Parts: sequence; structure tokens; C-alpha cells
Amino acid sequence: ASKFYGKNDFELYNSLTDNSSEIECLFVERTKQLLKDGGVAGVILPSSILNNDGIYAKAREIILQYFKIIAITELGSNTFMATGTNTVVLFLRRRNNYDSINLRKSVERFFDDYQDVTRNGIEKPVAEYVNHVWENITIDDYITLLKKEQDSLIANHEIYKEYRKKIKAKTEKDFWNTLIETEKEKLYHFILAYPQKVVLIKTGEKDAEKRFLGYEFSNRRGSEGIHPIQRGKTIDECTRLFDNKRFDNPEKASTYIYKAFSGDYDSPVHESLKDNISRVRLVDMLTFDRGSFTKNISTAIKKKVKIESKWGEKRLDELVTFQNGLWKGEKGVLEKIKILRNTNFKLNNGHLSYDDIAEIDIEIKQLESRKLEYGDIILEKSGGSETQAIGRVVIFDKKDDEIYSFSNFCSRIRVQNEKLVNPLYLWAILNKFYEEGGTVPLQNGVRLLNLDFDGYKSIKIPLPSLSIQQQIVSEIEVLEKEEAEAKERISMDKNAIQNMINTTFSQYEMRLLGDFCESVEYGTSAKSEKKGDVPVIRMGNIQDGKIDWTDLVYTSNREEISKYSLKKNDVLFNRTNSPELVGKVGLYKGERPAIFAGYLIRINYKEDLLSPIFLAYVLNSETIRNHGFSVMSKSVNQANINGTLLKSYRIPIPPLSKQQKIVAEIEKIEVEIAESQKIINEMPALKNEVLKKYL
Repeated sequence: ASKFYGKNDFELYNSLTDNSSEIECLFVERTKQLLKDGGVAGVILPSSILNNDGIYAKAREIILQYFKIIAITELGSNTFMATGTNTVVLFLRRRNNYDSINLRKSVERFFDDYQDVTRNGIEKPVAEYVNHVWENITIDDYITLLKKEQDSLIANHEIYKEYRKKIKAKTEKDFWNTLIETEKEKLYHFILAYPQKVVLIKTGEKDAEKRFLGYEFSNRRGSEGIHPIQRGKTIDECTRLFDNKRFDNPEKASTYIYKAFSGDYDSPVHESLKDNISRVRLVDMLTFDRGSFTKNISTAIKKKVKIESKWGEKRLDELVTFQNGLWKGEKGVLEKIKILRNTNFKLNNGHLSYDDIAEIDIEIKQLESRKLEYGDIILEKSGGSETQAIGRVVIFDKKDDEIYSFSNFCSRIRVQNEKLVNPLYLWAILNKFYEEGGTVPLQNGVRLLNLDFDGYKSIKIPLPSLSIQQQIVSEIEVLEKEEAEAKERISMDKNAIQNMINTTFSQYEMRLLGDFCESVEYGTSAKSEKKGDVPVIRMGNIQDGKIDWTDLVYTSNREEISKYSLKKNDVLFNRTNSPELVGKVGLYKGERPAIFAGYLIRINYKEDLLSPIFLAYVLNSETIRNHGFSVMSKSVNQANINGTLLKSYRIPIPPLSKQQKIVAEIEKIEVEIAESQKIINEMPALKNEVLKKYL
């Protein structure tokens, strides 16, 4: 008879919530039950297993105590068609139960006799733990803490202060009991994890992820299902995940997992996979320097950023208050307000974009503590899908009478005492911390990221005198004024170019593009790599009428290079992808040898009738883009304008001499735009120089 599993079969059963939405945690415990000593497993789980609290923390305990983690593969929402859930694959080897039981007993003994003997094959493991976690103290200092005889060095240590804040105990005895038990848990898991390395595989994001997987899903009618990313090839040929014929193909990620199971963590990673594969110490993936220990496993590479300064410092949470953002309310007395979301956090040197601000009705009780005031700093704390998003800070610089608040993806930082800290100075420091990558090791989650608030609140803020802070702010404001003026000039220059192009729509007859080009030509669908001989221009490289030479992929295929080689002044049209990208046009000016991908169409225009620069600007004009939106074919996530449709476009075509005059004016303006953009690009470094000069 079939067996039904119940609460008596799982230690974790009673930790499930009423709707049992965390059922995947039982898979972890079932894996423990099924595997014999030395048995191996690959388990696909939601990425929440690595970071969520509650039953997830207990599931991580099982993983850390009863398994060696060989590898973790992060998979995004493009991996499985039926769900948008981000997942991880954990590759595990079962430990002997007595290994973890005996180690726990050994750790217990240390808290009785304080003898730092070899444990789990590690010589002096407690000294290693103290050195790794308790910065600037010795094992002797640490033992005074455990004996409750801590000296001033311990009493002033950030971790001890964190314990004092975190532990809610009725008596001093309860406080010390909780602290000691937490330190036991930390030390035990540190010693378990210390010898382990983990192969960390990241598929990348968006198009990079699809290239790594080697396939994509389609909802288009008649083409539903999974497809290789390159026409004429199989998924096995396209994917970088595995080779189904051999275990040791260095161009496939599975090879490095296979080698890790045999203890090989040192084989060089193939050039094409260096952005996807790393080997990480397990202790560096766990967070030990907090006032609690939830055993979160972070896949962010650790990089501790410290702001160097000659001035005294204070922790951020000693200087400010934090307030999380609003969830939409539907009860009580409502008021309409403007609400800033993380979509308003443009990468704009720490300034808000006030475009596209949502308005919502909010319960006044919720709003009372969440109104924004001039000088408030808004922190993006969650919801981002890219590593460089979480931790952005923007300054709220509105002084009008409208009411603004902020969404639940954000947190407000407000200075407690402006006689001690200038809010604009603090914003400059936090922005520097973000730009230098300080928030990367403070991120939890896989793609849907959250900020580790305990870690963020402990950032050390240098505190020069208020007059020096004001001097810093004044010099930065001068730079910002220059930056704003440069942006305004760029906006005016772009409008001037667009007005020139728009004038031709009313002055000249609209003609079929197809009458003025020899043909249109689709690009290559051949496989491209991170390294190679010649770059392959893709849709993402078409920016504002130009070619963006960042985020490139390459090919070394000589036949493809010959067939799809770009010529100077080629006009490239983006024929497919999301609706906002379709129809964008770029002009290749021969900057370097390149070929073009199948997402793009090369327009082979008649050189005696059309100027390529004029053609590119006309096709990028709002009038023609809007026409494209009206005629393009659309599926769920994709739109398409094929070559036949493109040739049916009607565009204004003045005589070639008139086109050339317009282009000459445009090129003068483009020089001015480039000069203004150079000023903007230099601003982060100039602001950093101001901080360095005074700090």
C-alpha cells in the first residue's frame, strides 16, 4: 500500500505554516532521509531556501549539518516555462550523522574548558573563527567574553553592541545565556563550513541567461514551447550547462561540478565561462558578525568596503532613523499622494527621476509617519533584479507643497540631529558606499534581492565638523549645478536635431523606403561567445542612433565574419524584441571590425539617394517609431517588424544635397552633445575627489 507522509515523518512538519507554502523544505529533509553516507544529490529548489527565515532557516541547518555543499547553480525565470520563480540547484554529498553530532559535542566542550584543539581537521579552529568574525580581538579576549568578564575592547566591539540591541532578555542572566548559545551555533557552523569550497554557477540575466542556457521559450501561436537560441542547432549544441556525451568538456558548467565531487576545485575555468563560474569558500557565504544567526547562504561575492577617513566615526544607525515604505491601504480615511518607487531610482548619480510618478489613495494613518521631507534619503532595499540596483540612495530635493511618500521596496533614512550631520553630506557618503560596491555583500536572495539591514545599519560614517561637511556639500553642489546644466544642454540639443528632422515631414513628399534601398538583410544566428575575434552587434548595442560598444559578444567563425561583416555607414534596424526596443536604429561608423546578429536588419540603401545619417535619424524619429508600434506584429513578450514591413515605411526624402546640409548641422550639434556628456561622465570622479580632499 502507498504510504502517506505526515507530521511524524518530518522534524520540520510542525514548522510549516497553515497553507504549507514552504513544502520545498520537506524535500530537503526527505533527501537527508533517503541518502546513505556519501550519497549525492542534485535538488532543484526555490531560491528562497537560501535566505528566508522561519522553517527555511531550519532547512538550511539540515543542509549545513548533514551535507557537504559541492555546488550551487542559480537559475533565473527563463529556465522553466511553467513558473517565473527563480530557482537554485544544490549539489550535495551526504555526511555521516556522527560527524556533525561529534563535532557539536566537541564545540560544547570548548565552552567548558576553552581549549582550542584540532576539530574537523582544523588546527586551532576557534582562533580561525575569532580572526574571521571578531575583527581586532584575540582568542584570549574572546574567552573573556564567554566567561562574562569582557574587557573594554569587547564591550566596545560592534558585534557585542549588536547583541545588546538584538537580544530581548528580561534578565542579565537570560541575555548571557542567549549570547553564549548563539556563539555556540556560530562556532559549530563555522567549523563545519571552514574546509568547504563551493562551485558557484550563475546563468546571468536576460539575454546572457538565454545564451548560457542555450534555449528559450515561446508563447507565439504555432511555435509554443522550448527552442534552441540558434537556428539549425540543437539545445545540446547551444547550451553551456552540460555536455550529454562527456563529463569533462571545459566549455560546459557541469564539468566543474563533476570535478568538484572528486575534490578538484583548482582546474582553470574556460575563458568562455569565467563570468559564470567561481569557487567560493563556504564560510564566506555565511554571515557570522551579527547579533543573530539565521544561517543565510549568500551567493554575492564578499567585498567589505570601508570609507577611509582621518575623522572619528559613528555607526549609521546611531545617526539616523529608518522607516520602511508604504503598502497600499484600502481602509479608513484616504488621501491621494504621489509615491516614489524603485523605478524612479534612475542611475543618475544619486538623484531621483520625477518622471512617471504613481499616484495612489493611501490610508492617512499609514501616511503620517511616511511623508517625505526635503533632505530625506531614500534607500532601495528590495525588489531589484540586478546586483547593481539594491542599495541605491537618492536624495529627496522637492520643496513644493505636494505630498510624496515611498513604496515598500524602499526605506527612508532621516538624520536625527542636523547639528551633527548634514543630510546632503550623509547622502554623498552613502552614495559613495554604493558606487564602490559596498552593498553587494549585503544582498540576500537570487535576483529578487533584499538588503541585509543589520549590515547596512552598521556602516561607519566619518564625522568631520559640521562646517567641513558644509564645505563638502557646497563643492558638490557646484559640480551638480554644472552637471544639471550639461544635461539641459543635451536635452536642448537633441530637441534641436529632432525639430530639424520633423520639419522634413511637412516639407517633403513621403516616399516608400523600399524604393530607395537595394535590399534588406538579416544578420547571423551563429553562436557567439564572451571572447573571440570579432564583436557581434546585437539589439542591446543599438543606442540613440549609435553603436554601443559595451556588453559585447564575439565570434571567431571565419565564414560568419565574411558573410555578415559590417561596412562603414551601415544602417542597422532592430526588428524584434520587446516593443520598446523594436524599431530602434543604429549607424555603424566603422569604429572597429564587427558583424551583426539576426535580431537586426541591415538596410542596403541607395547611396546616391540617401544619406545614412539622415536615414538613421528619420527612422529613429518619434513619428516613424509610432508608426512602427502601430503596424508591428505582437506576441506576449515580443514584437516584430520584418523586412517586408520595413520596406513599406513611408519617409520624407529631400534631395541628397539637402540631406547633407541637415546632416552637417546635426554633426555640429553632436559635437556639443559629446562635450556635455563628457562633463557628466566625469562627475562621479570629481565628487569623489572632493570627499577624498576633506576626509
